[in-house]
Amino acid sequence: MTLSRIRRLALAAAASAAAAVSFSAAAQAAGPQILSTNSGRALEAQFDGRVKVATSNVSALRQRWLVETGANGKVRYRNEGLPSSCLVTPPDATASSVNNLALGPCFGIGARNLWSPLTFNTAGSFLQSAQTSQLASEPLCIDSSPCDDFAHVVPASFAPLEFILRWRLR
Repeated sequence: MTLSRIRRLALAAAASAAAAVSFSAAAQAAGPQILSTNSGRALEAQFDGRVKVATSNVSALRQRWLVETGANGKVRYRNEGLPSSCLVTPPDATASSVNNLALGPCFGIGARNLWSPLTFNTAGSFLQSAQTSQLASEPLCIDSSPCDDFAHVVPASFAPLEFILRWRLR
């Protein structure tokens, strides 16, 4: 092996190592996941505007949420994989209804995109809508409707079922 070939290989190895460090730093700078403290599954944005509760995958950008300061101590959760989308309560949601948790615009819809702030505490807390006071929940099987993998917003009166209502950041 010639000296110039050894230098090229060394430079290629150094560049590869630098890229790996750069990629690792970028992955660490990504927003946190929102995880259920019950199942350990994560909220995942879907292209159709729904929010799935999926097996945690730390490298999935659609499971990463940027936490942005909103009004009155509330926050917006902007999806990293779909950056123009935030968690929102659906337009027809009321304080007493059960609805699918949705994605929507991050601005211009009043308080529908504002939520209680979550923390990294493993005990978790309620993810509560500023608009309707509904709580985000894991998938529900209600009456004769089929079970699915989608997150819902439910009335605050569901609070005694806290095991399906507690979320945390990771």
